[in-house]
Amino acid sequence: MGGGAALQLAANHPDLVGRVILEDSGAVDFDPARFTSETRARMFEWMRGLKNKSREEVMAMGREQSPTWSEEELGPWADSKLQVNVDAMSRYTPVSEPWREVFARVQCPLLLIIADNDRGAMVTTELAEEATRLNSNVRFVHVPGAGHNIRRENYGAFMEAVRAFLAEG
Repeated sequence: MGGGAALQLAANHPDLVGRVILEDSGAVDFDPARFTSETRARMFEWMRGLKNKSREEVMAMGREQSPTWSEEELGPWADSKLQVNVDAMSRYTPVSEPWREVFARVQCPLLLIIADNDRGAMVTTELAEEATRLNSNVRFVHVPGAGHNIRRENYGAFMEAVRAFLAEG
């Protein structure tokens, strides 16, 4: 959701943004099936269930679900899960504006960092290539050995891509 917000900001307020980095987000076709009432109910039930757990228990869940993450990541990840306002999230409605239209409006350099779809990454190489064809300001980098949480799963390669992109400007 953060990547989508950053993309919308860059597209709709070009005077506020000098560069954008998206981590496995933005160039994804909206799938309403991901947001059925049943799917949303399960997600909210999971979030409410976290409120009954300690930070250490949530960190243990993180270890089990994502065994490649470093210990340094698990504490802040657990804190963010415990701080979620479930009532606010229940009002969340995904933006369904076609991503191609949004990418086409971006006027600043944009780096789309993608990873391995078989490990859970959402943006495919084909969609990333399409984004670069839609807008010459867009480029992408593939970070291997990672899924959706690229920075947590291959921090070194993620930061190498970020630093190289920022050094260009």
